[in-house]
Amino acid sequence: MNPKVAILIINHNGVKILQDKFVECIKSALDLNYPCDVYVIDNSSNDESIEYLNRFYVKLIKLERNYGFSAGYNLGLMRIKEKYDYIVLMSNDYIIQNEDCIKEMLKVFENNNRIASLQCINLREDGTHISDVSGFFDVYFNSIARFRGFKVDEYPEKLSYVSFNVGAFVAFDLKKLMNISRFPFLFEPYYFIDFDDVELGLYIWSQGYFCAVAPIIGGIHLESKTIDRRSLFRRYTASRNKVLCYRKFWNFKELRFKLRFSFLKNVAFNLGNKYSIKGYYDGLKSKYFYRFSCEFYPLLINIKISNRFNILKCKAEGLLEKLFITDEEIKKSDKKFLVNFKL
Repeated sequence: MNPKVAILIINHNGVKILQDKFVECIKSALDLNYPCDVYVIDNSSNDESIEYLNRFYVKLIKLERNYGFSAGYNLGLMRIKEKYDYIVLMSNDYIIQNEDCIKEMLKVFENNNRIASLQCINLREDGTHISDVSGFFDVYFNSIARFRGFKVDEYPEKLSYVSFNVGAFVAFDLKKLMNISRFPFLFEPYYFIDFDDVELGLYIWSQGYFCAVAPIIGGIHLESKTIDRRSLFRRYTASRNKVLCYRKFWNFKELRFKLRFSFLKNVAFNLGNKYSIKGYYDGLKSKYFYRFSCEFYPLLINIKISNRFNILKCKAEGLLEKLFITDEEIKKSDKKFLVNFKL
């Protein structure tokens, strides 16, 4: 029997914001070469989203107000009564281009019993350049984006482990989520948006499971058409939630100094931005739901510099943004899962 798969699309005012692209998103989820139940979790839209959705064979979950990405998915998952083997989370600004992507992703899950979270190659709107293939964080919690803006045919045909998977289009093995107590409360409920997918990915690693990107075309991500990344609200949530992530593992022995230094540096650089500063302050005092296990470190890159000139070479050749982490690098890591990268 084929594994049962549910696709969950989170939505708020999709028709108003995305217009025809919203319809393309829904159609693309329904036209796959694999049987999936498609759910739309509607965060109390006040446009014509519900009327449009009633034209399609989707299972509609209506929420009473806009709970955002994190709590919206959590509440939607709580209301699903059927049992599934895998769930796929999909933003309403994502349009699937590869009708076989679910089938291909399931093969990856079946061939690697440590992967709990998996994504494809996400494309930009032109369909030829990479929007994202996720990335890494280093031990100072600086982000390392992989292959962003590269042509899709420049991406090697191999799987890479990553620190986290981007929430635009990502699949999860439900049995593994249950093993680590992240179902149905998949995300930190307080996050709303920003760093929710990062926190989940780092938590998965801290429990001994892996996040990965497969060399499979997924679809087009319209990249934050729904909420502008430059908005004051996003500055606040990104700053607050980043600090909430810090706090979960900044007492780990190898990270204690590095993460506190990184936090102070971020505060200093953003002293003129009251929204970021308020976010940092709230992140320090806010409560969080999930705690990290100390048995494993999250997948972080420990960059070791042997020669200053190598830094310039690394930037010129884009070595970090082309980085792949495979089973070989995982096996070599001194502390799982801190991966050394020598310059």
